[in-house]
Amino acid sequence: MAEELIYGLHAVMAALDYEPEQVHELWVERQRRDQRIEALLDTATRLGLTIHRADRTELDRLSGSVHHQGVVARLAVRQQTHGEDDLPALLAAAEGTAPAARAGRGAGSAQSRRLPAQCSGGWRSCGDCAR
Repeated sequence: MAEELIYGLHAVMAALDYEPEQVHELWVERQRRDQRIEALLDTATRLGLTIHRADRTELDRLSGSVHHQGVVARLAVRQQTHGEDDLPALLAAAEGTAPAARAGRGAGSAQSRRLPAQCSGGWRSCGDCAR
């Protein structure tokens, strides 16, 4: 199983809140004792995670940054379900150039938002929806 480290209060709290099963352990700055860190520690303790107290220099080394805000987490990396054959479709979707057969369908299409057919509804896409 592949793993990665994330850092920063918001990133680590989001992982604990939305995908706690992915979080394996935490490193928290030993000297830090504020309300936000205490809330994070309470959540981690409730989830039964291993918590390491570390010096700031250790957190700098683990995260590869001085911007870790006193917390680093080790997570399991979710395996991608897309294969190499899916790459053209994924790139087209990311660029907004999906095949014409799918044009005009879905909640985000121009038809469903009652915009002119030639309009994608994006930033400065046509005069009718640039309001």
